[in-house]
Amino acid sequence: MFATRTICSRCRSKVLAKPLAKSTAAAQRLTTSSSTTTDTNSPVPASKFREAIVQAAGEPVENADSILSRKRQRGTQRQNTKNRALHLFESTVNAAQQSESGTNIDAGQLYRLGSDINAALENKDGLSLLQVVAQCFAIVHDDILPVLRQPGGERLPKVTYAKATQAMRKLLEVKKSAWESPDLPRTADICNAIGELGMKSPGRLDPYITLLQHLLRVPDHDADPSTSSDAFDLRLLEDLVACWQDLSSSRHIYRARGLGVRRTGLRNHGQANHATSSCRAEFPLLASLDMSKLVVVLASTYIVLSDPRALQTARDEHVQNLLADLEFLVKPFDCATLQPFFSDYPDLWQYVSVRATWSSMQFSPSAKPPTAARPTSSLKHNAPNTTGTHRRISYAAWHKRLGSRFKANDVSGLNNAWEQLTNTADDPQRQEKLRNCPELFDFILHQCCSKQGPEGNALQQLAGRVLDYMEDIKLPPTIRTYTSMMEGWKIAKKLQPIEKLWAQVVKSGMQLDEHIWSSRIAAYGSLGRPDDGLRSLDEMNQEWEQACKNGSPSLAVQPGIASVNAAISGLLRVDRLDAVHRVLAWASERQIEPDIWTYNRLLSHMLKKGHMEEADRILTSMKTSGVAPDGATFTIILETALAEMGTQTPDSQRRTVAKVFAEMSACGIEPNQETYAKMLHVLVRAGNVARVPIEAVLAHLRGSGLQPSPEICTILFEYYFSRRPRDWDAIRALIADRRSRTRVLTDRVFWETVMRHLNSAGDNAGALEIFYDMDDWGIWPALPVLEPILRSLTDRGDWDAARQFVQTVMRQERSPAADQGGRYWKHAFWAIAKDYGLMEEGST
Repeated sequence: MFATRTICSRCRSKVLAKPLAKSTAAAQRLTTSSSTTTDTNSPVPASKFREAIVQAAGEPVENADSILSRKRQRGTQRQNTKNRALHLFESTVNAAQQSESGTNIDAGQLYRLGSDINAALENKDGLSLLQVVAQCFAIVHDDILPVLRQPGGERLPKVTYAKATQAMRKLLEVKKSAWESPDLPRTADICNAIGELGMKSPGRLDPYITLLQHLLRVPDHDADPSTSSDAFDLRLLEDLVACWQDLSSSRHIYRARGLGVRRTGLRNHGQANHATSSCRAEFPLLASLDMSKLVVVLASTYIVLSDPRALQTARDEHVQNLLADLEFLVKPFDCATLQPFFSDYPDLWQYVSVRATWSSMQFSPSAKPPTAARPTSSLKHNAPNTTGTHRRISYAAWHKRLGSRFKANDVSGLNNAWEQLTNTADDPQRQEKLRNCPELFDFILHQCCSKQGPEGNALQQLAGRVLDYMEDIKLPPTIRTYTSMMEGWKIAKKLQPIEKLWAQVVKSGMQLDEHIWSSRIAAYGSLGRPDDGLRSLDEMNQEWEQACKNGSPSLAVQPGIASVNAAISGLLRVDRLDAVHRVLAWASERQIEPDIWTYNRLLSHMLKKGHMEEADRILTSMKTSGVAPDGATFTIILETALAEMGTQTPDSQRRTVAKVFAEMSACGIEPNQETYAKMLHVLVRAGNVARVPIEAVLAHLRGSGLQPSPEICTILFEYYFSRRPRDWDAIRALIADRRSRTRVLTDRVFWETVMRHLNSAGDNAGALEIFYDMDDWGIWPALPVLEPILRSLTDRGDWDAARQFVQTVMRQERSPAADQGGRYWKHAFWAIAKDYGLMEEGST
């Protein structure tokens, strides 16, 4: 048991520092010149900080000899650790061996995966064809593709590749005949798998085109698809959106792997000699394989998403963002130039031909990218990112839109989005609205500074434009703005611009806070200059002491455990335990007490590196210092143990989990609902190998007299639902258990999750059953959960069920419904109900 003891803060830090270094010599006192800060707090114009941004690219971070030396040292330590039995807490928890340079690829494992696919295809167990292909895809998606994404895993053995491609072809055949089956993967997942495997026949565009044909099918064979008014299937439309998003992001993957060609900017369509130039520039590999299929996919997707029926079944925010990207690729074509590409797809051309009514667009090199076309619809939904003098800028919508482009390193898309964000043509009040949203500029600057390589250099120019624009609209950068930029450069491993920006900020006399100090200190540690990190801590302390002497402590920041933790976090990223020891000694001299975060961070690092003895000493020092471990401490232990659970037998996995709980009990920690939830959250990320450990954790939970909380049930449901094939027995058992307890535990989030997933899997009856049960219990789901269910009912023409569904929602006494002109009644759910006449006469 952890007994609470009285211990001074200096001794506590020394006790913690002891296991981190073999030497017990006290850390030397580092001296540094103090930095003076003026009393003024007026911000300096953003243009004065441009130099730090312009010089941000291409900075070497660390000496190569020191890197190789540390790698050799770590390699020796890992080898010694591997050759002995590693046990934690009296040999109770197996530890993972993780290499910093990445996981070694086991060729034997790849051959075994090929054999697994072959065994599944032989189907000696007599499974249905649908189950066979689902099992094969699970092997490809969960086991083979992760190996391909690892360094050195770009190629598969020929046997494994042949079996994987054979399984994918069989999956495509089954998918065509069982398109509605919820047990088969989405088309987007199939396209992604084909692309990553490098299949050429069929290629990644073939399932995409089949999806378009299926989406545009007309139930009445005598009807004309060009004039059909049948609503699109919501699930197929969402699949189409996912297909285009995956295809759009793939262009950056191709260039990263050296498969791309020199890219023509999106502003240079006017210089192209042919309409296909932009397609070749954006998708060089796909264009070289089959230009016709690529044009068919781009043009058909653009026109489908421009269809008013798409706006009735998809969120405007998604559609508008996708259309903005597609327009530049499609608009250089006109109807006459498109027709030859559709010669093999007359059904798609019948739909596209009557809608490709635009004239071929030629953009001048100096012109700004035009704003994306805004398709109109009979339903007037307010998109969060649409402009208008009476609407506010939606931070969430723009954050999501820009974030997806930053994630894909889409420089041209980011420049296009920036032009639209700052465009005042349609919104004269745009500058005023942006002035009231400074956090959006902080986000953009952080992302621009966090990029490396050619994209990083281009985004530094965008960062300069952002700072200039902030100055134009009289929005001065704050200390948070500069902290965001420093955090970005830390991610990009660029120390020089951090130092220059820091010097500019100090010179300006701005009031510093603990966050910017911590960011600077952590950067020095993680980028290979721990001595400078300690000098920064000393500088921070000296400024605090000087401010206290002057009677103005509010003008400085007192060093605390947050700054010490920042230094430790940066040093642990580069495995500098010697420097961590010096930081802890520095904290000890100033009576700064380590907290539970400090211990957990050190413990996590030791376990991941395989330093079992040091990890044990850290826990001993926690006991000596009177700091009791929390649930996060043992979550770290369990996560480390999971790294080897994949190679353990089910009995060994159960014993591992049992030993973790036994150690928690020995330490005086009684697991609660939050502890179990954290453990399950860690376990479910491991996939199918965690099935037995999950059962062991749940058995321990019930054995302790507790029942799964709503959060735990939600985690379990999403885990069971994500497995392929889905574990329907476990899903039904979980739903039955929660249904018997819901009158006492009103877990609305769980039931909303169940409804959403059942509807997406095509089980509308199951989703409706849950809805009416919730109505009986007095639990009312949110309208965004109910909207897709109503769309599914109207799409299949089940008008009686749809009318009863709407009437039930109207009878529920929801508090927002009292405001007859409020946002509640403007939701798309009510727009659909009105369009189909599902509301009573005289209703709002």
